[in-house]
Amino acid sequence: MTFRDAINSPQTFLFCGLGVLLVTLIILYYLVFSIKHAKALGVTNQELMTVVKTTISVSFGPALSILVPLFALISVLGSAWSWLRLSVIGSAAMELIVANMAILADGYTELLPDVLPAEAFGLLTLSISIGVCAGTVLNLFCNKFYSQSFQKLRQKNSSITKQITDVLFSGLIIGVIGPGIFKLGTDVPFYIDFKYTLVFLTSLCSVGVLGILAKKYNLKALINYGFSISLLIGMGSAIVYFNIIP
Repeated sequence: MTFRDAINSPQTFLFCGLGVLLVTLIILYYLVFSIKHAKALGVTNQELMTVVKTTISVSFGPALSILVPLFALISVLGSAWSWLRLSVIGSAAMELIVANMAILADGYTELLPDVLPAEAFGLLTLSISIGVCAGTVLNLFCNKFYSQSFQKLRQKNSSITKQITDVLFSGLIIGVIGPGIFKLGTDVPFYIDFKYTLVFLTSLCSVGVLGILAKKYNLKALINYGFSISLLIGMGSAIVYFNIIP
């Protein structure tokens, strides 16, 4: 059995489908519970429909930011596992980083589905699952203290809190894009990948331009869909750069 046989096997689709079904049932339960509670508070059916329509229109933009990376993840980890990870909890960028780290630690050279054995898929799923569960469990014990500490700091000095948040988010972005831009080579110990850098700069410029246009012309739709549009621009530029630059 090859790696692609493993990620596309009926067993993989079955177990991933059960996971998605469980989460779907939980969502439907809370949806019914919320509707009943709203009606008990005197909310009319017309008001409920207005809330539903507004929620759908607002959620469509952020949903695209999940759907677009899904296609990139499918090409590496298959449709079933990608469907499970991004439907329940996960991030395409972080999934690929953890998967690549697991592959390199086990002695393989690259995360290439066409050359990896089927056993590598088990290694990837185990590593990604442990990584996701670690964050979830850590939140159970640390999130309350973290949130309360930030709330107290925000009340004392809101500007410092914003700066700390920006630094933490910047560190996350660097952690995601760093492995793609900064490489370890065979002939030189360290070099910067030109094509990855161009993709990053193109995405960065697109976010900046979209932000300026949204602020200048007060385009609310552009604010909601700006992230998704920048993702499409970044992925499109990657396809162009990697095909025309040797």
